[in-house]
Amino acid sequence: MALAINQALGRSAAHVLDSRRVELSVANGEEIPALLAQVESIEVPVFPRAKVVVNERTGTVVIGGTVVLQPVSILHGGLAVNVVSEFQVSHRTLSRPARRRLCNRRESMHRQTSQSH
Repeated sequence: MALAINQALGRSAAHVLDSRRVELSVANGEEIPALLAQVESIEVPVFPRAKVVVNERTGTVVIGGTVVLQPVSILHGGLAVNVVSEFQVSHRTLSRPARRRLCNRRESMHRQTSQSH
């Protein structure tokens, strides 16, 4: 937050005190209400934590939108979960002058049923 304030003001006016507080230094002749209005309008990027919640009793899995799945295979009892990434190259065409690397991700889940003979 202090970095965003300092960049917006063009000077080192904000100093971090702890994880909850930032101290502002007022320049000589600067009006405090104008400074606070400017600081209040600064947008600070926030990066929410990736979160996965598993309910062991019901088997429910809730995955937040910021979670990134890497390639993995999970086997538990008769349940198989696979996450696979496939990289492809998009070739140069007249409408698309540069080559691009694309990633297609597949997730699949299968439950095996037991068969008695």
